[in-house]
Amino acid sequence: MTGEPPAEWLIELGDKQLAQGDPDRAIHYFNRALKKRPEDPAINLRLAEAYGLKGDSGAKMYYALAMEPLRRILRSDPRSEAANDKLLVLALQDGDP
Repeated sequence: MTGEPPAEWLIELGDKQLAQGDPDRAIHYFNRALKKRPEDPAINLRLAEAYGLKGDSGAKMYYALAMEPLRRILRSDPRSEAANDKLLVLALQDGDP
């Protein structure tokens, strides 16, 4: 097989990296998956989660980065409960409600 792997495979790799506590690698895979499916809410939620974990480790700037994928979801689905909930939590953690 040549070329870029399918988005599903990249998502799976990102999920494995998140489960192993490596948000940096997870972010890498989720960003690659987003290049294939930029509006996919599941990928955007996972990317926000990975950035949020980086923020939890003390690098608060990652909370702001975690908000962008959630905003992408909300532009297409303003009623997304998962995105709204995560965005509120991140805003409180970032100190910028």
